Amino acid sequence: SKQERDDLARSLELRPDQQLYCSTLLYSALRPVFPDEADARRGRPMPQAHERVLLVTGIAQPAPLVEEVRRHTQHVVSLSFPDHHDFSCRNLRTIARAFDGLMEATAASVDKPAGATINSSASADPRLILTTEKDAIRLRPHFPQRLRPYLYALPIEVAFLHGEQQSFNQNIITYVSTHTRDRSIPT
Repeated sequence: SKQERDDLARSLELRPDQQLYCSTLLYSALRPVFPDEADARRGRPMPQAHERVLLVTGIAQPAPLVEEVRRHTQHVVSLSFPDHHDFSCRNLRTIARAFDGLMEATAASVDKPAGATINSSASADPRLILTTEKDAIRLRPHFPQRLRPYLYALPIEVAFLHGEQQSFNQNIITYVSTHTRDRSIPT
């Protein structure tokens, strides 16, 4: 709240030339990493409750992202790698095995008549591989062909709270135009 922000600013004992800005993360619609091979989930904001998600991350603190995905489906398996991880062939095999494990869990949880089979086409398949945009770039070059229709990036953006975006932008422009050799930056 604005009151919490003001209380925090007072507790920090900011100098007159300092400002405190508060922000949050917003998640955008799922974006297929391989658009030409993607299934029908294109443009959906988040996984649906029935979907089984393999969340692959190479970020420092994956817990907030895991929590966000779990707000939409409880069927989440998280594979966390170190921050800025370069995915190896061995890692890709681990991802493939974990993804296949999602199908086994799906098959076991589906109440189907004897002799029936589960349609495993991507458009009917409740499985999904989610990753960050940053990790999608590192996964893309060698990602297994058969898993490409299932791989989606979850775009993240920063949003300023309390309508402070314009003030923040102006402070940056003012600082740069005052503290640079080239003072021709438009304000």
